Amino acid sequence: MSLLRLVAPLRVYMEIFHYRLEIMKQGLGVDAERIFQDLPWAVSGDDSDSLRKRIVDNPVEYIRRLRAIDEATVPTFKIFPDHLSSEGLRAVIADAHGVVLLTRNLLQSFISNEVAMQVGVFGGIDTSAQRVAFEPERFIGFVDFTLKHLQSGLAAARDASRCVAPIAYEDLVDASRDDQARQVLDRVRCIVPAATLPAEPLHDGPTVQDRRRDAYDKVSNPERMRAFLRAVGAEAAADGRRDLTLDEWAEVVRIGVRLC
Repeated sequence: MSLLRLVAPLRVYMEIFHYRLEIMKQGLGVDAERIFQDLPWAVSGDDSDSLRKRIVDNPVEYIRRLRAIDEATVPTFKIFPDHLSSEGLRAVIADAHGVVLLTRNLLQSFISNEVAMQVGVFGGIDTSAQRVAFEPERFIGFVDFTLKHLQSGLAAARDASRCVAPIAYEDLVDASRDDQARQVLDRVRCIVPAATLPAEPLHDGPTVQDRRRDAYDKVSNPERMRAFLRAVGAEAAADGRRDLTLDEWAEVVRIGVRLC
């Protein structure tokens, strides 16, 4: 998301549908107070869970309120697999300019998520010293759930004739900051043709949350993970330099469900 912030006229937020209301508000940044001060579906005395449910049940109205803050810019935000229902996701995509599909190797993504849950912090800190236990059942469940989210989003974009701008984490991680920004700009222009970057050179890169590349270095039981990845045909995902295709990941799930 730090790269998208460089692209005009995007107005970038973070996880504005997060399952914790306080993180939703953090994701909205300086606009949180303006959005929450007069929500049309809010009820006096709502607790956090109730208010969040009312928001995610009305996602398009929520986004339109964001859009109205500055109609010369394009609100851009993260949606993770557990943030919206399939119906909510389809509604948001149908109302959007397009979809930036940021993907990452699902093994690395799974481990990153497990580490975040272990330390209780989602992003913004160096977790290179952390290790988690690899649990095959949790991994297969994560991949299956994520694939369904991706497939639902792609189907919604196709049905609504919305452009999908695919950006792979693995294509960016070793590139210079300038090259990263140009790759992102090239993709985003299918959604916003007039998108531009700052004229001056870019130097500072995004925060690196984990400096280790190899997945085996991030778990406390690497041999168990190695054996399971070999059994499901996902060993190539461990070095973090490439991702499997969606069809390959679907096959990993098919075999993994049988083994688990």
